[in-house]
Amino acid sequence: GFLVQTYEETEGWFERQSRIDAGLLAAADELAAESGDDVEAVRTEIEAMHATLATMLRRVFVVAQKT
Repeated sequence: GFLVQTYEETEGWFERQSRIDAGLLAAADELAAESGDDVEAVRTEIEAMHATLATMLRRVFVVAQKT
């Protein structure tokens, strides 16, 4: 088993992740040019990644030690 040493909910994670996603979307042209991918494909992937955010209820940080 495991002994949980730390269990914390990560404050403000949703807002931070939303800002990251918005920044990635704003930089889609640059990211596509850098990777050689199609701009629309890059935008679609970022939008899909952002859509998964709606399914997340919370984010936690856990530290456990094997017993």
